[in-house]
Amino acid sequence: PDAESSGSDREDGASSSLERGRRSRRCSEEPEHIEFAGLQRLSVRGAKSIAPHVLAPFILACPALTHLDISGTRATPELLAGLAASSTVRLKSLSLGRCIRLTGESIRDFLVHAPAASWIEELNLYGDGTFPCPLSQDEARHVFTTAPCFLSGRMRYLDLSSTQLDRALLAAIPPQPNLRSLGLSYIPALELTTVPDFLREKVANVEVLTLVGTSPELSYAGVRKASLALHTQFIT
Repeated sequence: PDAESSGSDREDGASSSLERGRRSRRCSEEPEHIEFAGLQRLSVRGAKSIAPHVLAPFILACPALTHLDISGTRATPELLAGLAASSTVRLKSLSLGRCIRLTGESIRDFLVHAPAASWIEELNLYGDGTFPCPLSQDEARHVFTTAPCFLSGRMRYLDLSSTQLDRALLAAIPPQPNLRSLGLSYIPALELTTVPDFLREKVANVEVLTLVGTSPELSYAGVRKASLALHTQFIT
């Protein structure tokens, strides 16, 4: 009897382990369709371990989103397409910094055409020398001149670091009188004198500005020359 009992216990244990393994695989491969109807703010910033086929359904299960941060994730254009198809998502804040699988085309199309993007007031497209913003100059110009979130003038936070900006492309941005924080880092070819002109003409109420790695006068000069250029060409 002891031997039979022991064998039965082993079989029960094996069956339990097998069932747990099946449940684990179902959770990782086929996420359940659960809706988080009341969730408005979601950040999965830096969650690179979440596979795209898990990340997208999870985010799309939040129909009331107003604030979304997917910076540094494996988000794909399919996720933006899913958000664009939503009839309930109304984003006020969106962060897409260093999403290496997103394309410039997918970002442009979402910002220009998606109802979910029309009310954005905080937009983070941050990139750096390692993972630059994927928008081409033509795509960026299209966004600046046709996206509702830029045309509205409601933008309060904007990070365009590593975007291929020049004087002409900055001039294409509509006035943003409510903008308080502006990121223009990692744009080494952007001339320093272009920035104060843009501030005066388009974003006069900016209080926070980042210029890390931007302009030849700051990027390639020594500390003393960079400081002198910053004071004479910019601060003064």
